[in-house]
Amino acid sequence: MVAPMARRLVAAGREVTVWNRTPRAVEGAATAASPAEAVADADLVVTVLRDPAAVEGVLADAAPGLRDGAPQDLERCREVLGVFGTVREAGGRGPGTGRTGVGKVNPASVPATNGLYSHATRAGNLLSVSGQVALDADGNVVGEGDMTRQAEHVMESLARILADQGCTFDDVTHIRTFVTDMSLLPEYGAVRRRFITGEPPASTTVEVSRLFRPGLLIEAEVTAVVPGAV
Repeated sequence: MVAPMARRLVAAGREVTVWNRTPRAVEGAATAASPAEAVADADLVVTVLRDPAAVEGVLADAAPGLRDGAPQDLERCREVLGVFGTVREAGGRGPGTGRTGVGKVNPASVPATNGLYSHATRAGNLLSVSGQVALDADGNVVGEGDMTRQAEHVMESLARILADQGCTFDDVTHIRTFVTDMSLLPEYGAVRRRFITGEPPASTTVEVSRLFRPGLLIEAEVTAVVPGAV
């Protein structure tokens, strides 16, 4: 699972062991060297990977430590995962996927939307991520007047949504950015280069008179191709 999810479970008093393809320590959680080590003696196993090949690989590595499910496991899932919000059971095409095959993506690793939109949508291997801004979980502006801090928050949010679907910035095909002051572009560019380190994707940057919340300086959205998906 991603670090923000792990931190929230730790804060709720859960005993958490994490394993990530990109090693990352989480304060209060144990770090495992492999999926099998991470799931050993676990009551619940959580993964945010959505790329089928990646999921199959992790499950194959974790299989030796998994135990058979039991009817009470569903209730246990609701109890533990309730810290992220309402827990729903889903089947068929998967959660949030309608008859058109367009899935709605709202990962717990970023603050919830206001309910009028989804953080992203996915159709096959095409992922479209909504514009992200520098607002915290309480709706407060992060780093008011500070382009560097706001840009960091925006890029971190994009990274978490991409990771939820098994993507990185290397899988981004286009990034579109809206700024309220083009003179602050160098600060944004410096932050963006820390996140997009390879050959850059297609890009559009537009200056606008204002964004939807006073104090916001930047909003950015991306489209990406999910690796290995059909």
